[in-house]
Amino acid sequence: AYVKEMVCMPWPVFKGQKVLWLYNHLPQIHKKIEQLLFPKDWLKAEISREKRWVTELSDLSGSGYLKLDGTVSELVMRVMKLSHNWIPEVLPSTSYVGTISEEIAKATGLRKDTKIFGGGGDNPCSMLGNNAYLLESVGTSGTFSVRARQPIVDGTLHPFVLPDDRFSHPQGSRQPLHCIIDAASAIDYIAERVYGKGRYTYEMLNGVAQRTPAGSHGKIIIPFIHGQRVPYAPQGKLYIKGYAPSKDKKEELIRAVMEGVAYAMKYGFEL
Repeated sequence: AYVKEMVCMPWPVFKGQKVLWLYNHLPQIHKKIEQLLFPKDWLKAEISREKRWVTELSDLSGSGYLKLDGTVSELVMRVMKLSHNWIPEVLPSTSYVGTISEEIAKATGLRKDTKIFGGGGDNPCSMLGNNAYLLESVGTSGTFSVRARQPIVDGTLHPFVLPDDRFSHPQGSRQPLHCIIDAASAIDYIAERVYGKGRYTYEMLNGVAQRTPAGSHGKIIIPFIHGQRVPYAPQGKLYIKGYAPSKDKKEELIRAVMEGVAYAMKYGFEL
C-alpha cells in the first residue's frame, strides 16, 4: 500500500518512519513533538531574528509523507502517527525567510542585513548547481540521478522535487534518485581492516587498486554494510566471496571493494 501511494519503498531514513519509531519505542518523546524540521530548516530558524519555521518541497520529498503531486498523503500521515500541525509552512526554495540575528552577525562577522533563503535538499541543489541532467555523486554514500519532466515510477527510485523556479507548481521537474548507503564508507571499512585506522591514504589505496588486476583475482565484495536502499535490502550485509585469509593477499580486497561500489552504482545507472 505504501509503494502504491508514495511510488517508492518505505526507507527507514525518511522522517515519517522515524516518527513512527518514536511512537512505538519512545512515546514520551513522541508526545513532545512540536515541529518536523530538516536540519537546514532548524538552522534557518536558529540563526534568524524571526525564528520562523518553514520548509520547501525538495527536502520535503525525503519526508516519507509527501506525494508526487506535492501534497501530503493522508494515509501515510495516519499510519505514521503524524500530525498536520507538525509540518511547517511550505514555501518556494527561493523565498526570503528571514535575516540573521545580531548575535550571529557578531559571532560570524557577517553583515547584520544578511538575508536567509529557503534553500533545498543536497541532491536536488547539486543537480541544479551543476546544471546537470545526469548526476553521479560518490561520497560516504553514492547517488545517481536524472532530471526528468515525467517522474520515473518503479517503486525503487526516490523521486525528489527539484527546487527550481517552478517550485510552487508540483508538475515541475523531478529527480529520480538511486542511492547506495555505503560507497566511500565501504572503502574505508575494508581499508581499516587491511591497514588499520588512520594508516592509509586514498592516494595509497588508488595505487594498490591500479596494481591489482580487474576482477581482483576472483574476489567479490557486495558493500551493503548498513543495509541498502536500491535494491531495497534493509537487512543487507557485507558479502565477501573468493577470499582465503590463509593464502590470499588482503590488499586485493581494496580493488574488490572499489569494484563492488562501482557495480552497485552501475545498477542505478541501468535503472
